[in-house]
Amino acid sequence: MGSSLPTEWRFWIFTVSVAIALFILFVYYFFSKSLSLLSYLALSLIISGGLSNLIDRIIYKGVVVDFLNIGIGNFRTGILNMADIAITVGITLMLYTSLAKDRSRKNSFNISE
Repeated sequence: MGSSLPTEWRFWIFTVSVAIALFILFVYYFFSKSLSLLSYLALSLIISGGLSNLIDRIIYKGVVVDFLNIGIGNFRTGILNMADIAITVGITLMLYTSLAKDRSRKNSFNISE
């Protein structure tokens, strides 16, 4: 992603902006008092996956290298990045907890009406 961008742009977009976003998430993770256990797990996955990609980009001059080709025999899943899997699972868990929280709020409003 972004391979056609100039090197300097890739650095600012994929290294600096990601580092800033991860720092903000990290601060939120440690100072938020209202997160559930599942939300903490989700943020942990997002932060760890993001840090893994960020470290790869810093060490390998803007390139992420931790890819796997998973499969059994001729059945293959494709080429996956473990950090991106962690981020995707974390985002999915955050969406789930958010939707579950919204659903419980709606149910509590219906009971009181």
